[in-house]
Amino acid sequence: NVKVLPYIYNLEELMNISDLMVCRSGAMTITEVAVTGKPAIFIPFPFATENHQEYNARVLSDKNAAKIILDKDLNAERLSNTLNEMYTTLIINLIRNVLTIIAVVIMMFLLNVKLTLLVLSVVPFLIVASIVFRKYSRKAYREVRANVSNVNAFLSENLSGMKITQIFNQEDKKLVEFRERNSELRKNSIKEILVFGIIMGFISVKFFPKIKKTQEDIKKESDDYVLNSSDNKIMPLAGMIIKS
Repeated sequence: NVKVLPYIYNLEELMNISDLMVCRSGAMTITEVAVTGKPAIFIPFPFATENHQEYNARVLSDKNAAKIILDKDLNAERLSNTLNEMYTTLIINLIRNVLTIIAVVIMMFLLNVKLTLLVLSVVPFLIVASIVFRKYSRKAYREVRANVSNVNAFLSENLSGMKITQIFNQEDKKLVEFRERNSELRKNSIKEILVFGIIMGFISVKFFPKIKKTQEDIKKESDDYVLNSSDNKIMPLAGMIIKS
């Protein structure tokens, strides 16, 4: 089931139809994986300058978006175990989360049917908001990652070739090019923050408004109360008032 190709010209097409990527972790590769949203197993090139490929890979690994196998630890058994772990963990987490949601909904109905129906009534709106959020946030995230990769590649190329730039007196030109790339990164980063702020703010304000009750409001709702034994002050308990 293995096919070896001398060179892949339509790499983006194969990446889009793939289920998993096993690859090195250069800046461009990390960006391509993030843009396609594919699970990946990174094997950092051990002789990269200052071990930067391992640091690149940990950006996604720390967010549980990828796995890392160091080159010195790579063998068929380790790779096979990592693959099995990724898919086994995914299935287990999926089943556990579904069962947890079902159990929570059942308990909610047992406690209060009307309140449960009221809570579930906002679920369709949350689903729509999540779909919209996913669409725009993913686009914004991809643009930021592409800009980060562009800036990193530019810096890596020009810092390593600094003497050539100085020989041909291209410092000012390269500075302008860097500022253009950096400005594009800044613009897209602000756009990403704006998307997250608008969507999350909308959900918080629309569906989860803060409920404020004064002490007088609580006292009017019920004549029952709890007395603090030390100073005899009326103390609300978890939003409900009971008599000690």
